[in-house]
Amino acid sequence: SGPDIMRTLLQARCPAEARFQPRAGSSYWTLCTALSVSYRAGRRTFLSAFGYHIWGATPLLSAAMFSNTLEAQALLEYRADVWSKNSRGASAMELPAVFGGGSILSLHVG
Repeated sequence: SGPDIMRTLLQARCPAEARFQPRAGSSYWTLCTALSVSYRAGRRTFLSAFGYHIWGATPLLSAAMFSNTLEAQALLEYRADVWSKNSRGASAMELPAVFGGGSILSLHVG
């Protein structure tokens, strides 16, 4: 399951604060850039919001975007920073509201 995979990666010392930074010119970079431009142009869909907010996102920010509370809980167990911000200045505490999901505030233990 997602939380078990997350815990396995964290136990293997994968950084909980790793940031999403695709290589310029890659297919993923092109897709996220196009979605981000669409979001900034006022086309506010879930997908365009993802393209806009994924830049500089940590695993916890990604979990918050998709309201993956079980994955978020696993990351919080490993002291992921709930106040860490993506490249757009949004934190895991703020992103669920952008994506129409529930808050992870109830999961925050410290």
